Amino acid sequence: MLRTFIYSVLDSFGQEIKGVLSAESYEEALSKLRNQGYIVLELKEKSDKKAFFPFRKKFGIQELYTFTKEFSILLRSGIRVDLALELLIKTTTNEALKNILSQVLKDLKGGKSLSKAFEDTKKFTPLFITMIQVGETTGNLRSTFENLSDYFRFQIQFRSELINALTYPLFLVIASFLTLIFMFNFVIPKFFSLFYTTAYLPLPAKILMNLNKIFTFKNLLILFLSIFFIIFLKRFEGVKKILQIFYSYIFYFPIIGKLFLNFELSKFCYAMYSMLQSGIEFIKAFALSINLIQNSQLRNSLYATIDQIKSGRSIAEVFSQVYFLPEIVPHMISVGETSGELKDIFFELYQIFDERFKNQVKRLLVLVEPTVILVMGLIVGFIVLSLILTVVSISNIKF
Repeated sequence: MLRTFIYSVLDSFGQEIKGVLSAESYEEALSKLRNQGYIVLELKEKSDKKAFFPFRKKFGIQELYTFTKEFSILLRSGIRVDLALELLIKTTTNEALKNILSQVLKDLKGGKSLSKAFEDTKKFTPLFITMIQVGETTGNLRSTFENLSDYFRFQIQFRSELINALTYPLFLVIASFLTLIFMFNFVIPKFFSLFYTTAYLPLPAKILMNLNKIFTFKNLLILFLSIFFIIFLKRFEGVKKILQIFYSYIFYFPIIGKLFLNFELSKFCYAMYSMLQSGIEFIKAFALSINLIQNSQLRNSLYATIDQIKSGRSIAEVFSQVYFLPEIVPHMISVGETSGELKDIFFELYQIFDERFKNQVKRLLVLVEPTVILVMGLIVGFIVLSLILTVVSISNIKF
């Protein structure tokens, strides 16, 4: 029985191609793509069932970090791969990961290689699989899983630092917004209910009354539900495309453009460092690292350089032609090509872009508190002024 698979691959020119194909199994679909000379970035079976609520129990980066870290420690202790997997299956608390590792162990005992066993689960990224394949080839799986755990730790720390940095500003914004909701739904309506006519109200008071009609509980509920569904439904193609188009132009925005560029480049450089350290050849590591970039303009610009690098051109020379890359990138890459230490150069570039990103976030967050206070002061001042002018205006009317 034929099944439908969705794929994302790189052709010989470094261009990303997406599409669907029919095959009897995942292995057959993978073989078809590889026989055509493609580098497979993603391959998954198309499901006819679309669950509306995607809250299924699964494993995330934290579970992957714990697994790869513990697995590398067991391998370093001299324990065989199959015995190490058995020990981790017993200690893993996440049921989804435990079931997958059990399947991997079963396939491993059935004669499959470790990379093939992980690949057949269809739950792991091409980066994860490729690094294991290199570890098997070099006979150094311990280092491979150490590098994977370092990569996952980097992602966890990055997200944690970002969330911690945003916690206080977010609390400040929400508290200010709730204050405005209270004023517009309780204080202002009761004040204006004392007046039987609005004919003699001053202009600020009329503006305030119109704003009060907008910021009702009903309208705010509609707004919150709309935002929730936009976030919730972002996995659907229509909303995804809109968000991707917006994000593709974000580099052109002042201030936040450089912020997101440094964010993308720090991820890219760390992925390059991790894979080169694991022994993955440059072109393959480059293609997989590019696939981690979410901004389509930067991703496509880097994809276009793959064929030029394959033809023998200097990496630094090719990178100097990419519009979005800062000048420091080709300069440092040139040093890395000369010294033969490209992986160390990519790690230094990661540190540079990571530091720039963190500093920019800190500077922006420093401005959030006074900005919120200033805006709230102007709004509250406008409300108080409107109420005072209303009282004065009504008291001056001669009946």
